[in-house]
Amino acid sequence: MWDAAEHTLDPSMLSLLQSLGNDMVRQRIGTDLSLRYDLAPLLSDDAALHVGTEGNDGTAHFLLEGSLPSSHTNMLEDIRTSFLSHVRTAKRETLTFESGFTSDTLAEDTGTLQEETATEDGWEIQSVNHAESGKMLVTAQKGDRVLLSDSRSAIEARIRHSLGSLSVNNIDGTLLAAGIMDRNNMDTLALSSLGSTWHSVSLPEGLGERILWSVSRGRNRVVLKLEKPGE
Repeated sequence: MWDAAEHTLDPSMLSLLQSLGNDMVRQRIGTDLSLRYDLAPLLSDDAALHVGTEGNDGTAHFLLEGSLPSSHTNMLEDIRTSFLSHVRTAKRETLTFESGFTSDTLAEDTGTLQEETATEDGWEIQSVNHAESGKMLVTAQKGDRVLLSDSRSAIEARIRHSLGSLSVNNIDGTLLAAGIMDRNNMDTLALSSLGSTWHSVSLPEGLGERILWSVSRGRNRVVLKLEKPGE
């Protein structure tokens, strides 16, 4: 789908998409990773990306579920290393000697990092929390299946199967992607990408406020399908 976007989107829109994606990676995981070359391979097999809010502040969090590629089994460790490099902080230490001479040094402030390891239902969970900024990275692995998130509760919910799953009906062709989106958010996204074309589309009220969308490819056409979740 990323390759398809590069070949079909207007150059200015593609540049915006690439910038937003790279900025998301920098802000949440670090500057040492590439969205295309380091994270996209996790989506090469069955995969899901959940995005939602948590708590009362409305902060958005993500949960990526995928598989480790056989060519890069150390990918989770590379992701954790990137995150640690991104959030490490230094502290100033002043040493005073008997003669009154003082020396200032910079040392790594390990007190701001909280690392935990746990096991649940066969999943090996590792989390790193940067207390000063509140940034968190949580990974979980079970065989070649992996979970990656900036929320510990999202990881736990997925392991306990409380996030639910999508059921897309009557797909003609190959399913490329699917998800659930609020109606207002879909209108906003469609207007930004389709412009005035979207004004001629009238969504049935029976779809409700949350819409199950799917994108499929059959022969020489790509189909966007909208339906009510659970039907």
